[in-house]
Amino acid sequence: MKTNTHTNYFLGFSLACALFFTGTSESKASVNTNDVDVSTNDRTSAFFVNGGKVRSTDGLNTIVTITGDGKADLVTFKTTSKASDKYIYLITDANGNILTTERSNHDFEGASIGICRVYGLSFTGALRISGKNVKDSKLSTGKSSISSNSITIDRRGKGAVFGGKLSGGPFSFCVDGTPDKVSGIRLAGNVGKKSGYIITDDKGKILGLPPTLKAVRGVNFDEAGEGTCFIYHIAYNNVRSLEAGKRIKDLKGKFDLSNRIRVDRAKPKGGRIIGGPYNFVVDGKADRLKGISVKGKSGSKFSWIITDNKGKILGLPPTLKAVRGVNFDEAGVGTCLVWHISYESGIVNLKEGKNVNKLSGCFGLSKSVKVVRKAMSRGRKNVNETNVFTEALTDVKLFPQPASSVLTAELATENSTSTIMVRINDIVGHEVSSMRFQKNEAIKMDVSNLREGMYLMTLQNEDTGYRMTKQIMIKN
Repeated sequence: MKTNTHTNYFLGFSLACALFFTGTSESKASVNTNDVDVSTNDRTSAFFVNGGKVRSTDGLNTIVTITGDGKADLVTFKTTSKASDKYIYLITDANGNILTTERSNHDFEGASIGICRVYGLSFTGALRISGKNVKDSKLSTGKSSISSNSITIDRRGKGAVFGGKLSGGPFSFCVDGTPDKVSGIRLAGNVGKKSGYIITDDKGKILGLPPTLKAVRGVNFDEAGEGTCFIYHIAYNNVRSLEAGKRIKDLKGKFDLSNRIRVDRAKPKGGRIIGGPYNFVVDGKADRLKGISVKGKSGSKFSWIITDNKGKILGLPPTLKAVRGVNFDEAGVGTCLVWHISYESGIVNLKEGKNVNKLSGCFGLSKSVKVVRKAMSRGRKNVNETNVFTEALTDVKLFPQPASSVLTAELATENSTSTIMVRINDIVGHEVSSMRFQKNEAIKMDVSNLREGMYLMTLQNEDTGYRMTKQIMIKN
């Protein structure tokens, strides 16, 4: 259990602050709580007031100092306000009662134990702060605006400890054999005789104790495998159970921990596809992947991938239900490969038209399952690897490819005696466009409203019932 090192220090803190800032020989002679005008010119009407937000130059909103140790406790203030040059910092007690003012910084060494706060004040005219509280509405003879937050100065006695504040992260890495190291971590505001760093797992078990920030930056998190780590800074005078294998909740002694930084290490697994290989005949009857499923997958995001036999991505069914719903008969004669992928954010090239072999990022890919689609063998003409026709619909030329506005279909045998029904489906079988063309009518399809990607275009002779399917590419 973490020791509370300052509970008894705060008794009478308002009085302690007041004594430090107003009546002692150690007080700064140049700072007071009298009504003063700190403006540097009289262009008041040209200024607007905005208190902004305040923090220390280290980015801290809570600062612990050790009073009475003879070391300077200089805190420099910073504001987000973009108002005029009439901006001052108000130092108050814990309740907001104004004790003194500063332009940019203050040395809190020598102050009694307790809490003070620092606010920013943007104003016009002359200050009117004597005996006032930051909540009072009239802090100057003109307009005024107090900051929306304050900096807490926690003045503790000798021997106090404070873990400080870590900045940087969180970090996300892929476990892939490449070294993964944290960068940009900074520590500010820590107090204590001794200090170090702690790396734990997500249950608080201590995995490592890097002695310095440089040592933390040298840790290769890829070697830790999949999971989540946390990085802490510890400040202490004495501590027990600070060793690898112990739990952070079991630490005892006089110590304090900083905030923690999260390090996620992902190792997606594509899993193993159950079902297949599949062999279909292109005969106008729906062919779906019955019984397909996946086991052993892990990761935060998942998808199925359908490619041609060279790895070109034709479709990305997002779910098992979607991949089971794909009608492969509509793809015509040929070979498809079906994959399952698990991945993290930032994956590149996971989209239609790209090649599965060019994927990059943090992902795991299953082995593929082959889907073979053969032509009927009952005397009907097999024109090429991807299409089946009759004399009434022998071949088709599609242009332009890829298309962006209008796609034209030109038949080798003109539709002078037949009506042609044209349907366009996405790769998972959803119809996105259809149109019927009468005898002698030019076949032109408006595809301007389709999203970029791969589609299947089916032309059917309504007089004979025979049809052909072609892959088409839309590019916006």
